[in-house]
Amino acid sequence: MLSEHRSDSKRKSSGSIKYIFRKCEKYGIIIMLCEKCGEGSGTMDFKEMSLFVWQLPQNVIGFILSKLFACDVFFRNFDELKIQYYVAGRFNRLWSGVSIGNYIIIASNRYATETILRHEYGHQWQSKYLGLFYLILIGLPSLCGNILHRFIKFDYYKQPWEKWADRLGGVER
Repeated sequence: MLSEHRSDSKRKSSGSIKYIFRKCEKYGIIIMLCEKCGEGSGTMDFKEMSLFVWQLPQNVIGFILSKLFACDVFFRNFDELKIQYYVAGRFNRLWSGVSIGNYIIIASNRYATETILRHEYGHQWQSKYLGLFYLILIGLPSLCGNILHRFIKFDYYKQPWEKWADRLGGVER
């Protein structure tokens, strides 16, 4: 079953984690606060906090990209899997999608197919497994492969890190 809906920022869904970013006017830095929606406790459990810190560089980059690209938040359900993703409002002509930390950013909704979203979801799992090493071991080779693919035609998804993302996301090519 496939469903899609845009998130409503005023509505809170029970049990989900929402990362709130606010700018600290006094120091001019971004402070990342975590709030557990539905409970209003303003805390995360140790596992969630550890995972957030383990992926901190990716989450900071993902947050910055989501703001730079003026993204809207969407959700897609694929049977048992619910994927949150962001659709870019600008700078979306030269790419289709990227997964960085907790952020899946898609250039436009026409790229939000089940295959692409599951593949990017697989990259999210790679980030959870590799943490700080994700950017070097997966992100950089994937970016280089994507750029190279534009000049030399080859099967981009045959690269080992892309095949692993497909396996983790449940994609069969």
